[in-house]
Amino acid sequence: MILVTGAGGFVGRSVMRALAEREMPAKPYTGRINDPYALRVELSNVDTVIHLAGAESRGRARALQHVDVEGTARLLEECRHVPIHRLLILSRLHADAHAMHAPFAVANALDHLLYRLGIHSAVLDGDNVRHTLNAGPQMLEDRHSPEFAKRFGLGFSAVDREENIRRIGAVAQLFAESGVVAVTAFISPYRVDRDRVRKTLKEGEFIEIFMDTPIAVCEERDPKGLYKKARAGLIKGFTGIDDPYEAPESPELTLTAENKTPDQLAEEVLAFLQARGICPSATGED
Repeated sequence: MILVTGAGGFVGRSVMRALAEREMPAKPYTGRINDPYALRVELSNVDTVIHLAGAESRGRARALQHVDVEGTARLLEECRHVPIHRLLILSRLHADAHAMHAPFAVANALDHLLYRLGIHSAVLDGDNVRHTLNAGPQMLEDRHSPEFAKRFGLGFSAVDREENIRRIGAVAQLFAESGVVAVTAFISPYRVDRDRVRKTLKEGEFIEIFMDTPIAVCEERDPKGLYKKARAGLIKGFTGIDDPYEAPESPELTLTAENKTPDQLAEEVLAFLQARGICPSATGED
């Protein structure tokens, strides 16, 4: 059994999901890392511990901020008294902002800013949606029948991309109706798909933000090597290479992402929302 600390945060949830997909038995540690009694009880029933040593901002979807030295030291001390076979410590993550998938990074930075202002928000992106609601056929076939996977799984054809955005728009609409700001970070290459989602929302609720980044810059940052594979013909239907991207004609906001960090771009989005009166300023004034 694997015990995962910090499983309630964004990184922790990703770890738990990855373990579940590989059918590796795991459970989250829900107690305080500095509580020796609670630690001792949990450690007595596991043989592996994955410890997220960074302290996240109250579970928000952000990179780890700093190393929890005291909690990590306590865990190490308790592990000396129980038969733990493997201890994996994930400490502070220093991700190069320019190497990250920009829309995802900006969305999470914006989510963090909104949280500071007391605004409830939720981030929808390829990492969480394509592994759950819009999972591909191969992923679904592991848990469902081949017929089910073929019918409901989504790939990256034009039709599948259309359905992908339709589902995302429906979820975003539910969030909006409940008073939650839905921050979506997707390529969404076809203009007609985005316009369809806009029509499902009330006036002013759909804010289209165009991240204007040259294709050369996208290829340079390419952290997963996808552009390189697409250029080599290993990936077909790749947006910007052998599949088109239709830029918005009249986006509410355009971000020039070439020479700016995700945090700087998120600040621009926040300033836009504040100017529109959609969210308050840092001082609490509307």
